[in-house]
Amino acid sequence: MIPSKLKQKANVYQQMSGRQIFLAKYNEIQQALESGCTAKEVWMILYQQGILSIQYRTFMSYMKLSIKENEQSASYVPHEIKAVQKRVKQRKKKRFEFNARGKSLEELI
Repeated sequence: MIPSKLKQKANVYQQMSGRQIFLAKYNEIQQALESGCTAKEVWMILYQQGILSIQYRTFMSYMKLSIKENEQSASYVPHEIKAVQKRVKQRKKKRFEFNARGKSLEELI
């Protein structure tokens, strides 16, 4: 038999949307993935327990979105590093460019 506390939790999760449940469980999902579980295993466990009622494809799209969000927040570069990167770009040698537009044939010879 399922304890009453687990039934109450399952009822709470049933009232939430799949995205809300995913976000509520995101830290636990991350811990499980870092401990060596595959995404499919994590989804299967949550699905079988009745916590997550979304398809695997939807679960993976949520995972991809969360990874992109984490990469964007991690890609923040402090001002000092940006200044160094700007100087490095300026140091790159410019290639020779010849523009003959607007010049007469005599000037070109």
